[in-house]
Amino acid sequence: MSQFSQIVAATFDRTSNEKNKAANQWSENATLRFLEMKGALKRVTGGPQLEFTLDTIANPDAAFLATDVSATSTTKTEVLDAVKYDWALVVSPVNWTISDEAKNSGDKKVDLVTSLVDNGMETHDDKFEGALFAASATNGFLSFPVILTEDGSGTVGGVNSATDTYWANKFADYGTDVHLGLNTLFAACAKGSGGAAPNLIVTAPTPFATYADSLQANFQYTNAKTVDAGIQTLKFGGADLIFSHKYTSGTADSFFMLNTKKIKLYVIKDFYRQRRAEIELPNAATMSMKVVSMAQIAATDRSRNGVAFT
Repeated sequence: MSQFSQIVAATFDRTSNEKNKAANQWSENATLRFLEMKGALKRVTGGPQLEFTLDTIANPDAAFLATDVSATSTTKTEVLDAVKYDWALVVSPVNWTISDEAKNSGDKKVDLVTSLVDNGMETHDDKFEGALFAASATNGFLSFPVILTEDGSGTVGGVNSATDTYWANKFADYGTDVHLGLNTLFAACAKGSGGAAPNLIVTAPTPFATYADSLQANFQYTNAKTVDAGIQTLKFGGADLIFSHKYTSGTADSFFMLNTKKIKLYVIKDFYRQRRAEIELPNAATMSMKVVSMAQIAATDRSRNGVAFT
């Protein structure tokens, strides 16, 4: 027997293939979309934690030899470290009463449940979008301000950048000159011409508008694909510069500069936007299902990412 009732199973199929039945008034998840477009929404198998091995420094014993018989170091090579991140759980519950089912039987029943499921999925994504900009971790889910601090400090993934300085992110105070600030930060993150440069910059609506206004004479869109999709972006140093209306924490004036090979939203592939089975709640004439994800935003190299602020 299917884990879903006929009505919910049919609704799931329609939800996957059709736009919302209700006119959504609030959902827009630009950052989540761009992370996925750039391969930075990474689906992985489950496990107790996210773990990454780090190659932290060049071998300190490497040297030019004075002669071909000069002694080389026999000190044990210690260049590797590791970071670990805990998973965070996000749940979007969808509940409706049995009387709802009765009152919305026939054609209207599909419309009702479709709208509820659509809302549950959009709410799930909205929670991610907002949490990415939270000033502090949201019940264990990290954020750009937590990982990319304004002085490079912080313990992220169990590594303290005050002790292990290689782990500090880059930062720049742009003051009244946003162009100079972004150029300074971009160069610091890239570490050299042709290096692994940032490819995504995310900010809030107001600083995006300020930056766009400064480029009116040379206004650029990313490419035909994003223009055709109705997605407005700018370019900076080859990186897409976008804004999110969910970035409201603090003064909301920072530009988070990301190298999406080095910072990603990791999700457990079988538990990302998973729609759980519909159940009847005990001692209540109510049905319930949940949209769930296990996820974490994690960096494998903070030094290739940074934040410009004022």
